[in-house]
Amino acid sequence: LQGLCGDFNGDASDDFRAPSGGMPLVLAKNFADSWRVHKFCPKAKQPDDACDKNPDRRNWARHKCGVLKTDLFKPCHYQVEVEDYYKRSVLCKLKTKAKFELP
Repeated sequence: LQGLCGDFNGDASDDFRAPSGGMPLVLAKNFADSWRVHKFCPKAKQPDDACDKNPDRRNWARHKCGVLKTDLFKPCHYQVEVEDYYKRSVLCKLKTKAKFELP
């Protein structure tokens, strides 16, 4: 079982495999394009880097999401990879259009 949603084997590092197999692709754009069925389907676009797009929010987002790495969440660290959640949190905070506070 494999596809755009991964292969459901519990190993996220091999989820970006093209239908032809081989090594997992690095860029999500290349992975998405590898699953195109018809040539007339538009090619995927590389998303904008939220840090570059919102540099004024970068430190604020890192500060707010840093709570995930503190002792408050330490009991969770053995069950989930904290760095992945931290990166996703920063990305979400960078993309939010809500009013934000400066450090």
